[in-house]
Amino acid sequence: MNTVLLLAAVLTFLLAAVHSILGERLIFRHLVSENRWTEGAIGLLSARRWAALRSSWHLVSILGGGLGLVLLVLATVLPINESKVVGATFLISALYWIVGTRGKHPGWIVMLIIAVLAFLA
Repeated sequence: MNTVLLLAAVLTFLLAAVHSILGERLIFRHLVSENRWTEGAIGLLSARRWAALRSSWHLVSILGGGLGLVLLVLATVLPINESKVVGATFLISALYWIVGTRGKHPGWIVMLIIAVLAFLA
């Protein structure tokens, strides 16, 4: 087992989790609860763009979690192919993006293609 890569994996998982949790608590909650939705720059966003912005924030965490899993696989002797982990990460990302943007943003198509290609590798 590679302890350095294992530590990097743990820190990557922690970073991904904290990124989403703090983003919700310190940014998105305040933008909505303090009626900033109609004030300033946030008022310029349509509901569709707001959903894409919020989903983008959490998509970074999902991709970070996938990278953490790749590091975990590299650190240990788990019998998992790294490309399968990447494929699963992009599949989850595509599904999340469909839900988060209600299917109105085509980014999920590219993520799904990446998932399929990674699974085929």
